Amino acid sequence: MSYHNFVNGTQTGPKCAWTGLGGDTTLGESFADGSERHCPQCDRYFGYVAFPLITESLSDPRAPEEDRMFAEIVQRGVAANDASVDAPDQVRRARPRA
Repeated sequence: MSYHNFVNGTQTGPKCAWTGLGGDTTLGESFADGSERHCPQCDRYFGYVAFPLITESLSDPRAPEEDRMFAEIVQRGVAANDASVDAPDQVRRARPRA
């Protein structure tokens, strides 16, 4: 399930019939790429929700502004890193051959 679909969508508790936004569910165990979500009323397991990708944070209008800003910073850092990796090759190609 998409992170923004879950967090912004209406969820219903699997046991107690609690109803609310997915963002109001309880955070369970977290991993590098997502986290488990639980019902805030009965603590039943909703499921695993993957964190949004950088591209999702940039393109999804439901993404919070701080997520969008973080994604832009990461994207700039990746672009700068890619440019620095390519720079030595460009310098080598620009040198005249003896």
